[in-house]
Order: sequence, then structure tokens, then C-alpha cells
Amino acid sequence: MEKIKQKQAEEIIRLFDLNKKSRKPITTDNRFLFFRYLNEHGYTLKQIAELFDTTHPNVLYGVRKSKQDSVLNKSSYVKNTKKLRNYLNNKNTDLKRLEAIKNVQAVQDKLDVLINKINAFNEKTI
Repeated sequence: MEKIKQKQAEEIIRLFDLNKKSRKPITTDNRFLFFRYLNEHGYTLKQIAELFDTTHPNVLYGVRKSKQDSVLNKSSYVKNTKKLRNYLNNKNTDLKRLEAIKNVQAVQDKLDVLINKINAFNEKTI
């Protein structure tokens, strides 16, 4: 398998917020999946650790955990990693397009919050 460029890896880390210090399953599942992906594409544990500013034993744990969850086909793992898996499997995906979609989703979330606040305000004033 071809080794992906470091710049590409850093862009994926940024787009999917994989460097976020969080223990939430959705974050760790995606981070561990990307650890495994990089490892399978020629990166050493040390190189991956440097990308994520962590230690190689943490990367090793993540690679093993991702393999285990994948083999067991855990429903939470499959659900949590769906977007990243789709992205990694689609080699033609444009990073700018993905970023634009993410931005649109963020704006939509903010609009939903504003609409809910307006509706709550209208209910109080009526």
C-alpha cells in the first residue's frame, strides 16, 4: 500500500478533529482507526505518535483496539467510524469539498440553535 503524505495525514487529522483531547468513544474510535490506517500504509508507530503528539505505546494500543473492534464488528464502532471509513475508502474525495460540507453542517447546527431560541422566546411572549 502506498504511504500517504504527511500533509494529507495532517489535513485529515484537522478535518476530523482527531487530535482533540477526548475520551468519548466517537473521538477515540476515529483516532484509533486512523492510527491503524496510517500503520497499514507504511507509517511507523513512532511517526504516528509524532503526528498526534502522543507516545508509541498509545498508538500501539489504538491500532490493536481498532483491529479488535473491527473484527468483532461492534455496532458502536461501525457507527462512530462511518464518516472516516467512507472518506478513507474513497480515494477521490476532495479535502476542500469535505471541509465545505463540514462548514455547512456547522452553520446548520448554529441556525437550529437560533431557531430554537426564537421559538422559545415567542412562546414566552405570547
